Amino acid sequence: MIIGNSQIKVCTKGAQVVHWQPKHATQPVLFCSDKADLDGPLAIRGGIPICWPWFGPNEGLPQHGFVRTREWHLVEHRVTEGDFYALLETTSDDNTESIWPGHWKLTCEIEAKAELTVRLTTHNLGVEPLYITQALHTYFQIADIPQVEIEGLDQVSYIDKVNGGVISSQNGPIIINEETDRIYYHPGNVVIDDQGNQRKIQITNTGADAVVVWNPWLEKCNAIKDLNPADYKKFVCVESAKVVEAVKVNGQTHNTLQTIISIENYQTNSKLL
Repeated sequence: MIIGNSQIKVCTKGAQVVHWQPKHATQPVLFCSDKADLDGPLAIRGGIPICWPWFGPNEGLPQHGFVRTREWHLVEHRVTEGDFYALLETTSDDNTESIWPGHWKLTCEIEAKAELTVRLTTHNLGVEPLYITQALHTYFQIADIPQVEIEGLDQVSYIDKVNGGVISSQNGPIIINEETDRIYYHPGNVVIDDQGNQRKIQITNTGADAVVVWNPWLEKCNAIKDLNPADYKKFVCVESAKVVEAVKVNGQTHNTLQTIISIENYQTNSKLL
């Protein structure tokens, strides 16, 4: 099921935002592949996938966890012309406990006004602690990848996954001109300078310990079945993540990962409403 209005669309599969375009914005802020499997068994390629309770590969288990392909329960939502709110949840059951033991509830709150807020909260309903890694794997739509700079990570150390996991240090803004898959040791905020669309996308993170930057580039994009060959030019993933160290969520407590996204137009130098 897809809920929303002309400005935002959310799939109950994966509790995934797949479209957001503030009222006066000329282009969408989020990229979603036109080959995305919105209602089938595959994870949706684009928008804001939820990676939980692990990030990345886990031998013999689904990449990025198992909640991306689950049908979530819509607890509450309201939609007006300029205001959207949704609360979705999914809970542990026999199937999840056979993969990953634990008694839990996962909620996702989505608010869209002038800015988009996504708030992912892990509720440990049991006694034993849960250990999780997690990310909001956001695909940002951009005009053209050579015209993009990612700011806010200068002098930050990162794991370069393309080059065997070596640790490097960022020098200046990130310019993507090859396959890029990096985990930056940075819990704070980042700006995408989308020069082709004459705008800056501001990303404010809470509860993160890293920013993940990913673009598959030409060869890998050609190999990904739910992307078109030229799609690597049209998006960059800048992900709010808690992956450097696992989160310990004690029994009967909760943990929240949140991202807030807003855009600023070059001409007006103000947030679009």
